[in-house]
Amino acid sequence: MKKIIVLFGAGVNGKLILNKVKDKFPDEEVCFCDNDVKKQNTMTQGVKVIEFCELLKLYKENLIDKIIITPCNGQEMLYQCVSEGIDIRHCHFWDNKHEFPKVILEKYISSICSQDGEEIFLRDYFFKKAKGIYVDVGANHPFRFSNTFWAYAEGWRGINIEPDVFNYKLLKEVRPEDININCGISDVETYMDYYVFKENALNTFCRDEIRNESDIVDIRKVPVRRMDSILKEYRIFNIDFMDIDVEGMELKVLNSINWDDVKIECILVEQRRMSLAEVLESNVCKFLKDKGYVPVNKYNRTVIYINAG
Repeated sequence: MKKIIVLFGAGVNGKLILNKVKDKFPDEEVCFCDNDVKKQNTMTQGVKVIEFCELLKLYKENLIDKIIITPCNGQEMLYQCVSEGIDIRHCHFWDNKHEFPKVILEKYISSICSQDGEEIFLRDYFFKKAKGIYVDVGANHPFRFSNTFWAYAEGWRGINIEPDVFNYKLLKEVRPEDININCGISDVETYMDYYVFKENALNTFCRDEIRNESDIVDIRKVPVRRMDSILKEYRIFNIDFMDIDVEGMELKVLNSINWDDVKIECILVEQRRMSLAEVLESNVCKFLKDKGYVPVNKYNRTVIYINAG
């Protein structure tokens, strides 16, 4: 039986991609899959719309050629696929530049995953190191805006700490060889209010960081732990680089580290809306200078500190 191309998402973008897929693969059978019950078991532009359970059945019977996730931001669909056992290499996106479907990981591996290019520095700084250890505090997504995905792809391993439960589950699926922990980090182990936004890269424990409270979609009680407690639990005492992206909780994270027990070569800290002069006068910079670190670079919102000892 001929294999099927499944377009996951029968919305506006899906309909546009459908026409391009038909032009590129005129002899292939195509169908939509959608989570909206109103669209399921209907026809859209002459193409059947199936339920996700039917997509899974076709996949398990080896009848799917490729799955093309059609929304520009299809994180939930990607997680839905991989959490049900679909190999991420069977998940594609439509590359408008080349007018062709590509494996979704190529969207990030072939480009810079870091939001502001921080991995350019890290790749250069650690270019002689085949495998290392990282700690990503506020990891958010396994590859979108990630400063550690390049390292994971090259065989490094580490700890990802992510308080958002959706992103935590996605990290577990896409980066199973890392240690993934669903919590926040602070100087006291407790539960804290976690403010959730539609754009989950903006999620924060720090209310002072919120520009427009009307954008909050949920407030959850989330456990927070000390960094030294986690490092002790997993017996990690030598870290090549630590990435800290915690939306206003930077000093609390730094104060949760037992600096006598751990050696960290490089630390990245998000310090948004700061000039270079302001960075040098910041409490974070003063704290890290006291620990023997010097700021060596700034990539837009991220400052990179190196252990000068």
